[in-house]
Amino acid sequence: LLRWKGLWMASQGPDHRLDRVLVHAPFGRDGALLCSILQQAGLNALVCSSLENLCTTVREGAGAMLVGEEALHPEGIRALTCLMTEQPPWSDLPVLILTTSGDGYVRRPSRLRFFEALGNVTLLERPLRAETIISNCRMALRARTHQYEIRDHLEAQHRHTEALRQSEERYRTLAEALPQLVWTCLPDGNCDYLSRQWVEYTGIPEAEQLGLRWLNLVLHPEDREQTYRAWMTAVHDREPYDLEYRLRRRDGMYRWFRTRGTPLRNAEGKIQKWFGTCTDIDDAKRAAEERQELLAREREARRTAELLNQVGPLLAAELDTQQLAQKITDLATQLTGAQFGALFHNVRNEQGESYTLYTLSGAPREAFANFPMPRNTMVFGPTFRGEGVIRSADITQDARYGKNRPYRGMPEGHLPVRSYLAAPIVSRSGEVLGGLFFGSATVDVFTEQHAQLAEGIAAQAAIALDNARLFAETQNARNALEQSNAELRRANEDLNQFAYSASHDLKEPLRTVAIYSQMLQRQYGAVLDEQATQYLEYALQGVKRMELLLRDLVAYLQAMDEGEQEIVPVPGGEVFRKAVENLKDIIEESQATVDSGPLPVLLAREVHLLQLFQNLLGNALKYRGEAPPHIQVSAESQEGMWKISVRDNGIGIEPQYARQVFGLFKRLHGRNSGYEGTGIGLAICQKIVERYGGRIWVESEGAGQGSIFCFTLPGRPNA
Repeated sequence: LLRWKGLWMASQGPDHRLDRVLVHAPFGRDGALLCSILQQAGLNALVCSSLENLCTTVREGAGAMLVGEEALHPEGIRALTCLMTEQPPWSDLPVLILTTSGDGYVRRPSRLRFFEALGNVTLLERPLRAETIISNCRMALRARTHQYEIRDHLEAQHRHTEALRQSEERYRTLAEALPQLVWTCLPDGNCDYLSRQWVEYTGIPEAEQLGLRWLNLVLHPEDREQTYRAWMTAVHDREPYDLEYRLRRRDGMYRWFRTRGTPLRNAEGKIQKWFGTCTDIDDAKRAAEERQELLAREREARRTAELLNQVGPLLAAELDTQQLAQKITDLATQLTGAQFGALFHNVRNEQGESYTLYTLSGAPREAFANFPMPRNTMVFGPTFRGEGVIRSADITQDARYGKNRPYRGMPEGHLPVRSYLAAPIVSRSGEVLGGLFFGSATVDVFTEQHAQLAEGIAAQAAIALDNARLFAETQNARNALEQSNAELRRANEDLNQFAYSASHDLKEPLRTVAIYSQMLQRQYGAVLDEQATQYLEYALQGVKRMELLLRDLVAYLQAMDEGEQEIVPVPGGEVFRKAVENLKDIIEESQATVDSGPLPVLLAREVHLLQLFQNLLGNALKYRGEAPPHIQVSAESQEGMWKISVRDNGIGIEPQYARQVFGLFKRLHGRNSGYEGTGIGLAICQKIVERYGGRIWVESEGAGQGSIFCFTLPGRPNA
């Protein structure tokens, strides 16, 4: 049977032989005659010699069968019936049976039933005209052709259905693999498929959500109407669908999704189905919202900073405390959008007593004339204690309101305050200087930005009030200092005058002592014993030391004298040569060598620079060793100053005495050491150098190693 069915399937190839009529008439020349009639009519006819040959040829392909009744014995009918049952569903091969006619001939019912078993049977009674045979065969062939057309249509429909099935299977496989929630809808907009991800996310079976039931089951109530309108509009306009909405997760939480729907069209442009995905954008959306919020905060913070940067210079320019407080109040009231504002601040009088002042903005001062200063209540207390900003949308509804006696709330006639904002003014030292208070008769006026502005202005106000107070204290201190300096200058002038007078007045008695001592020595030297002569010598030496001391003391006072003389640039080389000229006798006596490199132009008075060189050169000549003195003077630029070095080969100084030698009346050698002096020379040098902003020091490795005295003075950049 399978082999015969294979032949039937093979007959469905390109050459179906649909136009062939198979003729089987077993007696005489009927078969050949019938075939000839059909062929003459232009039909393709083929004679089959036996029933077996007929069955085989039918399987190879045929349009119709023309069979004589006499050939259809029971076995033959069963063979043909079996052949007919092998046909595909679309096939119903036409069978034309030539029946025998005759007087009184009645066909048995059982035989008719055999004919009916063959299916598409047409009985033609003999005798027949040729035209009848031809006409019936053509009708049978047309019916057969129509059957094959039905077959082709069914096969095409089957292929299309199979392709759709495979495509649907691939689509579902792909949909189940995507991370998004996938859905499809019919052309009318009703959902017919939800992916596994959708079902797992919502926790509701797919069947319960199909159609439009998902709108009410998983969509956020606030998004349903908008989503339905957008979806129906897309379906009506046959345009792509793009929308954001919130879907409920199986745990009841809603997350944002972006859904995109695309219509799938056939070759004629008609929508066959809608394909769509839902992508979770909740995290990205929240991040974007946070970014926008941060950007808004940043813009507000930048605007607040710009306003505060503008406020700072305005406040810093005012140093009068009361005017500053008024300016702070006006600016803060304007920037916070308050209906009225006040600044309460503590001040101290000249006796150091503290009392409270206040300034108003947006309301006349008379508005507070009949009311006492704010008390340390639960509303005002935190501000006066410096505990931070207080902002209330409606202070009358605040839990802290009306908690202090006499529990009556706002006093009668008080400014109508509903919105309330307060910020403490705290100095850098932590002292609470006061507080800024703002109010409005309207509820919920002050925002977080207003609170930040108030806090920033309070900080600026603290700095400005601190500076104003410091300025006032500094002014008082400056006045006291100027008074003290004036008194000190007068005392110094008196002291200098006394010193000059004393030195001048002491010279005359010293001269008298010296003259009379010399007269005694000349007139009575011969009669005086050795001890008396020694006493006179001591007296003369004391007079000389006193004269030297007075001279050095006057020089020291000159070094201290500020004077009114203008400081002009002085050529260091010329002043150095004058000092060498003044010390010419000592230099020649000691056989000293004094050399100098290029010296710069220095900013010092000539007399002071001359004192410097003479004292330092004189010390180098005085404290010489056994070898003739060799003194070398040099200069170098150092950190904006000129460093002058005086190097000698004298007896040197122990390092531990390097600072002591610059003290007033400080000497390292006694009277009998052979090195005379008063201990004022280096003190004079130090005083001169320091008055011009320089410094002086000595470098020595010890006794016998020589010394280097260095000092710095301002001067021109180039030597």
